[in-house]
Amino acid sequence: GTMRVEGAVGGGGGSLPAIDRGGSGGRHFTVPAGATLTLRSVRLMDGAVSTSSCSYPNTNCAGGNVHVQGALVLEQTWLSGGRAYMGGAVFAIGSGASVEARGSTFSGNSVSAYGGAMYLLSGATGSLFSCVVESNTAYVRCARACVCAPALSARALLSLS
Repeated sequence: GTMRVEGAVGGGGGSLPAIDRGGSGGRHFTVPAGATLTLRSVRLMDGAVSTSSCSYPNTNCAGGNVHVQGALVLEQTWLSGGRAYMGGAVFAIGSGASVEARGSTFSGNSVSAYGGAMYLLSGATGSLFSCVVESNTAYVRCARACVCAPALSARALLSLS
């Protein structure tokens, strides 16, 4: 199946319509294998799952804002405040999982292990085009850029900090 969530076009992260979990637990979206989720001009705030390790496919501890086993497309979307063990904002797992982000921002996400902003595992792929990745933290690895994956293609990345 396919799902599309679209907010107002234009403006910065603060002016986008927000879906705020309030840090009280739970992620915003889970994208199962074979499904596609497109988010356009929205802000996902404060999604949270367990910051302790869990078993494959890591559904209880990875992807504070979005857990992906299908396809995720982000267009002018702001992901902030995600907390998890892996993949603070986005976690994708499996050879059928993909993440494509265009003009999106990953800011202020954190993990107790890997990939403060995004973590791609077990064949998942990802591409970032004209994105901002800033102020994300990871305790074990990928604390500076906070995007971890050997299959990640980062083109025209505007900001890494």
